[in-house]
Amino acid sequence: MTCAHVLDLIDAGPFAVHPAGHLAAARAHALECATCGPALAMMRQVEGGLRALGDHLPAPDLRTALLAR
Repeated sequence: MTCAHVLDLIDAGPFAVHPAGHLAAARAHALECATCGPALAMMRQVEGGLRALGDHLPAPDLRTALLAR
């Protein structure tokens, strides 16, 4: 596993689907890598911040207002 592979996985974010073995190898690399470790930690902070925002639903009349324009 190279830094390029791991950083690509980090950039893909939590919505990307990858084989468990591939993700385990990436995590193992990140634990020992001075470049990938901080990048993974930063992504986890960003994900946590996004989760803390919660789900926001658009106003019920948004569709009507957009279609009217």
